[in-house]
Amino acid sequence: MTESESFRRTGNRISWLLVPLLGGMQLVGLRRSLDDLGGVSAALVVFVALAVLTSPWWWRRRGELGRWGFMLVAFFLAIVGCALISIAAHPAPVVHTSEDFVVQARWVVIPWLTAPAALFAGMGLVLSAEATRRLSVMLAGCAAMVVAAVVDWPRQAAIHGSWRFATAMGGSATIHVAMLLAAALGLAHALRGPRARLGWAVAVLSMAALVATGSRAALLMLVTWLVILAAGRIRSREQVKRLWPVWLGIVVLAALVVTVPTLARLVSFTDLKRAENLETSLQLWTSSGSSVLWGAGVGQVWPWYVFESGAVAVPGAGMVPSAAGDLLLSPHSTFLALVVELGVLGAILGAGCVVALVGLLVSSRSHPGRFLVSAAVVATLVASLFDTYWFKNFEISVLWWMTAAVALTWPTAKDPAMPPPVSVER
Repeated sequence: MTESESFRRTGNRISWLLVPLLGGMQLVGLRRSLDDLGGVSAALVVFVALAVLTSPWWWRRRGELGRWGFMLVAFFLAIVGCALISIAAHPAPVVHTSEDFVVQARWVVIPWLTAPAALFAGMGLVLSAEATRRLSVMLAGCAAMVVAAVVDWPRQAAIHGSWRFATAMGGSATIHVAMLLAAALGLAHALRGPRARLGWAVAVLSMAALVATGSRAALLMLVTWLVILAAGRIRSREQVKRLWPVWLGIVVLAALVVTVPTLARLVSFTDLKRAENLETSLQLWTSSGSSVLWGAGVGQVWPWYVFESGAVAVPGAGMVPSAAGDLLLSPHSTFLALVVELGVLGAILGAGCVVALVGLLVSSRSHPGRFLVSAAVVATLVASLFDTYWFKNFEISVLWWMTAAVALTWPTAKDPAMPPPVSVER
């Protein structure tokens, strides 16, 4: 169906809302619950409003997502649907702290409503812009996000008592995902040519912020991204030369880890609490045949939002007892959450999302900018092993869906493919 000029122009204007959104989330976290709305999070309200606002463009342009985009969204929404069924099928969870608290259903349901809202809001804002404008809009959003992050850093350092990079959007254990995505978008924009300096600036600042988090997951994610790039089609001499900041960054990172004591934790992967959380949750998952297949129940193991909302005070040790042992307040792993709470079914659906992302990556190999961004999106799966994205850190999730939408709908006709090998005439 042909789009009118008014429809395109309005969509382009609406897409710019992602700039103040990304910048503002670095200064004011949306995870806070709103008591006047029954504990609904600010993120849910904002994302639903944006999803509704952008729905005409999402619906009209949904075909641009392609088969891998449809597959990713379908499996993700299937996970959400199964989670809501699981919540309805199980009794109210009970939290054991200084006393026992019966967790009301809303504290378990709200995150699972926020997850699809982040998907539709993030993708909707990107799809609102015409295909050739999307990377430029995202670059502006990432620039606002990085600048706001640097501005907010001293305030967060005072709050946390640490100079590890953190913002209102996410702590030092999570914000690195946003920084990697911003770096990839900046580099992709620089490869295109126009306003290349802004792209390089965003990429360099984002990479510096990623290292400054001092996060071990950040290091693994960064190395994974670079390995994917090295193994992909960006192996021609021209592309290797143009990505010299990436290779310089590896050298600088290695030097910093060796010489700066506070960054030495980047290569230390011992965490007793996470190990105990893993062991206890797997025992709960394997306690019966039905729990192995269908999971222990969403919210039954980690009803984390009841703590984040303030309805139940966070225990001082940061762990709560269960029948199998102590647990952290949240899964601290997307894939662990899927397996333990939704069982084999959750693992299969999660694997479907991964297959869709790998399909996107493979289909992007012939276009360097798109491959840079797709590789970063896939590399964040490593971070998902160590924290709960998609279903918890929603300010970062909405950026993830934006970036995925950019990669899925990349205007390849406007993006020159990799140059063919040079042949020697005889």
